[in-house]
Amino acid sequence: METRLAHILRKSPSRRNGASMRKIIAIILLISLCLSLSACRSDKTPSDTGNVSAADNAPDVDPNGIFGEEITSKNKLSDSTDTDSRGGVFRTVDEGDYGFAVYEDSGKVSVYAYYGTDKNVTTPYKFNGTVVTEIFGGAFAHTSVVSVSVSEGVTFIGEGAFTGSQLLEKITLPSTVTEINDGAFYGCPKLIDIKGTAGLKKVGGFAFNDTPWYDTISDEFAVIGDGILIKYGGAGGNVTIPEGVKCIVSAFRGKTDVTGIEFGSSVLAEIGYGSFDGCTGLHTVVIPDSVKKIGIGSFANCTSLEEVTLGGGVTEIGQSAFLSCDAIAKVKYTGSESDWEKLSIGEGNERLTEAKREYGAK
Repeated sequence: METRLAHILRKSPSRRNGASMRKIIAIILLISLCLSLSACRSDKTPSDTGNVSAADNAPDVDPNGIFGEEITSKNKLSDSTDTDSRGGVFRTVDEGDYGFAVYEDSGKVSVYAYYGTDKNVTTPYKFNGTVVTEIFGGAFAHTSVVSVSVSEGVTFIGEGAFTGSQLLEKITLPSTVTEINDGAFYGCPKLIDIKGTAGLKKVGGFAFNDTPWYDTISDEFAVIGDGILIKYGGAGGNVTIPEGVKCIVSAFRGKTDVTGIEFGSSVLAEIGYGSFDGCTGLHTVVIPDSVKKIGIGSFANCTSLEEVTLGGGVTEIGQSAFLSCDAIAKVKYTGSESDWEKLSIGEGNERLTEAKREYGAK
């Protein structure tokens, strides 16, 4: 009998750890024409499985019925160069217009890909008795969904999970979601309604950029979740970061009219991905001791930046954080020389590391 799932081009589970965003997934389905398979299908309609809002009514799929086809590197996916080395199992979940691929690994279940045709989708709540906790990077990328309700229990939404979905208008997140990775909703031209951001503790770079929801934010400081500054909409000049901001991510990118930054927040711990990229009006920056991490490309292309003061609390400077900052002539570091030697400094920061350094700066 002809298999329902002919091929899935897989993504590596390491996407959760922030690998660079790829053109996400291609899913090719071959639906069996055999009458015996049709006879095995349930009588439920797509709305019975996919179009519900409450977590308790979200799909709780039994993989032992028609949903139970296993996909592993030893059989159906043996022709893929992206093999699964972790022993995880891929399974299909479909009924009518509702279709997912899920991934099971070490007792954890993730939505790996959506391949259904239903436009209004609720993600599975459980699979084989285990609550789904993750939406993989690229799972809904470039699909034709219009609205998606993420079921209670999901805590993580991966890199580029919904990117490029041209028809997507509405996302509803549960209170359990605490982390959204880089570019998760980037480039969704109709996405105007996003609910459920209050519980977020970590947001990746450009997670919401290039969407109507993001573009129409008019606040001077757009802060979501647990003190995450995602957008600056002020008039430029000398800007003071509000008290209570714990992380800045992509908020000032391309703001050439910003000429100074005062990090007024005493709890600021991270300057994230691309936060001040292209702020060509900055000449000096003083990063406080509270900051632990300076993310990838945080101050890249700040071509007028001449002096940087780094607080002694910094432990990590990401790749290309100060890329193309060729005017940097001096670095003041509030820690000691031995502390400096312990810093984790990524590639692309040569101008920072080669500039004249002053230790123990006040």
